[in-house]
Amino acid sequence: PPPTVLLPPARLAIPRLRVDAPVTFLQVRPTGEMEVPTDGQTIGWYEASARPGYAGNFVATAHVDWGGRPAVFWRLHELQRGDQIVVTDATGEKHTYIVEWNRAVRPEDTPLEDLVGPSHDKLLTLITCTGNFNPLTRDYSHRQIVRARLAVGA
Repeated sequence: PPPTVLLPPARLAIPRLRVDAPVTFLQVRPTGEMEVPTDGQTIGWYEASARPGYAGNFVATAHVDWGGRPAVFWRLHELQRGDQIVVTDATGEKHTYIVEWNRAVRPEDTPLEDLVGPSHDKLLTLITCTGNFNPLTRDYSHRQIVRARLAVGA
């Protein structure tokens, strides 16, 4: 049989937060720095991470604010265990993930491999900024991380 084509994501929705946004493709730079979306209303998916609905860690990021206004992940900190995240792939098929945990972490205190590394499970990891904003470095003190798992039977 011909190989199965693993389709990329097209949209990501978080019903509890009333988020439904297009997905753009991102890379990890040669320096190890992760690219970020170029606007406040798009969710970025790292092409080197898992495809929706398949084994691995599907990793996506978006901004918490943009141009002084709330952006697509403004309310990400409100997600709770059991909430749904729905990823629609390029053919329109929906893949539902269930939130397992949501926490704010200091980047320097968290092993990056634990958050964005590979997995044999069907995981989804969402990342945005949170905490105190430093106007000199133009960065936040913490990252809000949401971990979800593909719903059974999905």
